[in-house]
Amino acid sequence: MPYGPSGAGHEHWSNVSSDEVPPLPESLKDWIASLPDSDMHAFGMDKSAFHEKQVVPRLLLGQYLHAQFTKVIHVERNRGIPIRVRLNNRVCDISYSCGSQKFHVICSEPPGQTFDSVIICTGHVWPKSTENGCEGFFESPYPPSKLEKTFNHPVALKGSSLTAIDAALTLSKANGKYSRVGRRLQYQRNAESTEFQLNMFSLGHFPSVRFHIDQPMMETNDTLSDESIQKHKTDNNGFISLDFLFERNFKRLLMLRDNLRYRAVMDKNVEEFCQWVTASRMEFDPFALLKADYLQAEKSIHFQESIVWKELVTVLNATLNEPAKYFSAEDYLRFKNMLVPLISDIIGQIPQSSAEHLLALHEAGVLALAVTSNDSKVEVIDNHEIRYAYTTKSGICKHQTFKTFVDCTGQVPLGHKDLPFRSLLEDVDIGSAAVRFRASSTAIESRNINSIAVRTYDNSIFYLMVGGVAITDSFQLVLSDGRVFDNCFITAVPFISGFNPDYSGLDICHNAAVLIAEKIESVLTNP
Repeated sequence: MPYGPSGAGHEHWSNVSSDEVPPLPESLKDWIASLPDSDMHAFGMDKSAFHEKQVVPRLLLGQYLHAQFTKVIHVERNRGIPIRVRLNNRVCDISYSCGSQKFHVICSEPPGQTFDSVIICTGHVWPKSTENGCEGFFESPYPPSKLEKTFNHPVALKGSSLTAIDAALTLSKANGKYSRVGRRLQYQRNAESTEFQLNMFSLGHFPSVRFHIDQPMMETNDTLSDESIQKHKTDNNGFISLDFLFERNFKRLLMLRDNLRYRAVMDKNVEEFCQWVTASRMEFDPFALLKADYLQAEKSIHFQESIVWKELVTVLNATLNEPAKYFSAEDYLRFKNMLVPLISDIIGQIPQSSAEHLLALHEAGVLALAVTSNDSKVEVIDNHEIRYAYTTKSGICKHQTFKTFVDCTGQVPLGHKDLPFRSLLEDVDIGSAAVRFRASSTAIESRNINSIAVRTYDNSIFYLMVGGVAITDSFQLVLSDGRVFDNCFITAVPFISGFNPDYSGLDICHNAAVLIAEKIESVLTNP
């Protein structure tokens, strides 16, 4: 989704450099070296100046990935492995035979086909329940082409993450022009868009700006080994402790790499650390903080020096995703309520170019950001009016009316009942993702106070329903009775985000693919 026209335009840049791309036939740097100059000029880039730490436009990265996909297929076919690619052919349904243990896939273009294994990797799902009935209401900014038109009035954007930044860049490009005066980027509205304005509403500030990373995520070897985590899980009644991972995969590494920063947090637990960092960032005006992050990132890149603590928050995020399914419900709630918002803020990694454009919009008086509470409400009054009610950070209740409103809060988690393959749902009983409470008293209290989804068995074992489907570490679906659905895998983010809360990024996708391939191989060789 991020690297093709359904998720990006020329104005959108990636936050992935050549040395962060998983192993493919060619590196991004070598592939770019093989391009004609005209291809790079189309993206406003100079091929001769490109280096492995540089990021590229998302559409250019998409072209690279497509070229590597084609090359891999060619190589494997030459090795005698038959591969059939059927593009633009919608999968209408999947059925499963318990007797033969095979899947039958029905497509929009016959014929259907029978398989031993199926991997459901359907990507993001952007709903359009309200959008279809209201001209000015957009439930997501994707595809960006739908926002490429004149809006001669204020536009509301809910959110300030990378999704909201995508929308802001697309809308501003359609309603004005950027130009440089010396090194300074400036923005001016078009003559027909003099009333164009972008109003962001968010629970926090913008994510951090991408900085120089010494060690790409794929090469991080200092975190806990799988064996250490399994031993801890065995010794901890089947749970993996959030505090254990925080101490070992963040604070311990920080002590080794930045002892001065470590001494500032050495006595802080997860909650105290999150509150400390969040409070320090929230003290600043959003655009003052964005500018400070941008200048700090520029310095980091110029001197090729990492911002260690931010890099290690990224490491921590990667090491928390897979174990999250083994958290106690108590730890899972701590993780979601405290750590996930901070991680999203730090690892968002706004490309430098995008940050520069946001600052230019703000300096032109076009972009504003209001920090709100999480109780905001959107009401579609008629086909041309959307009422947005919210509470400010200082506790004042407000409401504003807009002709155009774009929900940029990102992917909504989906459950197994939302899977588009109805026959599969009838043939097998897919389990829902849930984590167990350590204490029944905590479960009862959480259910009564927070109205969270809690399920109980025998009125003594309580589970927190975390959304999405249940999966194994190898991304196999788990049935409601706990049995593993051996040959059915799923990596679609909307459906696995309960057990894998932030499973995104090319390196993590690569790791998922390796795990699935190894599991399929083991099933084939040991039926």
